[in-house]
Amino acid sequence: MINFIKNQCLKYKRIIKFGIIGISGTVIDFAVLTTLVELAGFNILIANTISFIFGATNNFVWNKFWTFRNKDKKFKRQFFKYLTVAFIGLLINTALMHLFITLGLHYLIAKLIIAAIVVIWNYNGNKFWTFKENKK
Repeated sequence: MINFIKNQCLKYKRIIKFGIIGISGTVIDFAVLTTLVELAGFNILIANTISFIFGATNNFVWNKFWTFRNKDKKFKRQFFKYLTVAFIGLLINTALMHLFITLGLHYLIAKLIIAAIVVIWNYNGNKFWTFKENKK
């Protein structure tokens, strides 16, 4: 019973940390997207890809060392796994962005909806693959 309670607390603490980092990555993503579109005149889909990469890189570093407290020395391997999860997230992100702006939704509102969807994919992909805990 004690282990169950301990595991539940760890689970929710990890989700909260992932959420905090996700919010910081989303702020970076939105800031870069808005800057590239509004100030630099980039195409929305290209700017969306660039901004997603900025947010994803921020999230990898923080999730590795804070959320999952992962001590695995295989940094390059994990980063590759993380980028694979993020790339699939980017495909989902870009496809939905294209769909929503085609339907006439403002790109920032679309981005907010998309972020809520992609976070579910990212958390599970990283928890169960990138930062998978080894059962000893």
